[in-house]
Amino acid sequence: MTGKTTMQDIPAILDRLSKTSSSNAKKDILRETKSKELEYIFKEAYDPFINFGVAKIDISSLTFDESKNIDTKWLDDLKDLLSKLENRKLTGNLARDTIKSFISQYPKDWGNLVLKILKKDLRIGAGASIINKIYPRLFPEDFCMAAMKYQSSRVSYPVYADSKLDGVRCIALINDNIKLLSRNGREFRNYPFIAEEIKELGLNNNTKLDGEIVMGHFQDLMRTISRKEEGIELAKDAVYNIFDTAETDKTFEERLKTLDEIEKTIESKKLKHIKIIRGKRMNNEEELTNFYNEQLEKGFEGIMVKALDGVYEHKRTYAWMKMKPENSEDAPIVRVEEGSGKYKNLLGAFVCKLPDNTEVNVGSGFLDEERIEFWKRRNDLVGQIVEIKYQEKTKDGSLRFPVFVRFRKDLK
Repeated sequence: MTGKTTMQDIPAILDRLSKTSSSNAKKDILRETKSKELEYIFKEAYDPFINFGVAKIDISSLTFDESKNIDTKWLDDLKDLLSKLENRKLTGNLARDTIKSFISQYPKDWGNLVLKILKKDLRIGAGASIINKIYPRLFPEDFCMAAMKYQSSRVSYPVYADSKLDGVRCIALINDNIKLLSRNGREFRNYPFIAEEIKELGLNNNTKLDGEIVMGHFQDLMRTISRKEEGIELAKDAVYNIFDTAETDKTFEERLKTLDEIEKTIESKKLKHIKIIRGKRMNNEEELTNFYNEQLEKGFEGIMVKALDGVYEHKRTYAWMKMKPENSEDAPIVRVEEGSGKYKNLLGAFVCKLPDNTEVNVGSGFLDEERIEFWKRRNDLVGQIVEIKYQEKTKDGSLRFPVFVRFRKDLK
């Protein structure tokens, strides 16, 4: 222990934290009571990569031993119990019975503490960011890496870009057992066939894969997550699309080499439920813009722009930037231009006039059949108002990455 904190003080310390609303006051309490025992409890309760796999435990019928003293044996036994749960050496009814047996040997306050750890929430009103201030780098504050909104000023070419998928984020933790976890640390249980294929990759323990599970329509995919009994059958066509490895000591360019090796294994073993998402290296903004437009036309919601020298961090970072239409503008069509290449004799772009009289070419967001139809009707379309989505406004007042959404008949 550090300072005057004892084992018996722990419930009272957590109670003080729960009744304190000020973040600074919470930090003061954590600083005053800092101890190895509390550090362990915080780690187990808030580390997003630790998962115990137990459902709700009903203790309403239990009797507790209120006379039992709490000492280091309680902590040693707790560590043993949590380790077995985390490593799935205890599961199902045996896990629930073992938990009940353990907590009934001690006072009820301590039983409730165990249940809070298992639920991954000590109910103290202090999360990872506050606790890490007193216990530095105890655990990642976010479960996985997240992207910032695209800003052209933050791009340093060359960069890597790949498609932005419309799926469910999934982190695969590889140990003796494969765990598939959501971006919030919730375990996915309806994709055992994906876990089995990941096992066939033969990756080292403690490897973490980052990707998205995709299957047909997004709503169909969501049903596979929420259903318990028939969820596995509903999810039989789901595919885990891997786009990174959470190797925090490697740059993204180095992690791409790991993905290359994984892809070779997937191909050699003809695995059907996992794949590597492939992108492209972009050397300038023109290449990036063309790739972005191509992905929108293929039906993707945008692209991800990734710094080749960026490291994997468990937080939102500009090392990843998401580029998708964020804003919208309504503007009249002033000209209709023919396309080139594969769009010869088809619609190439609407030229629209913004409120400040700036003209913008809108050449993305059209289906091939729409390009045929709109080119035939080009003389009738001048003057009609269209809704345009775009990433951001440029310095000269134009729109960056404009995308056609629809005709605004209500504004004609």
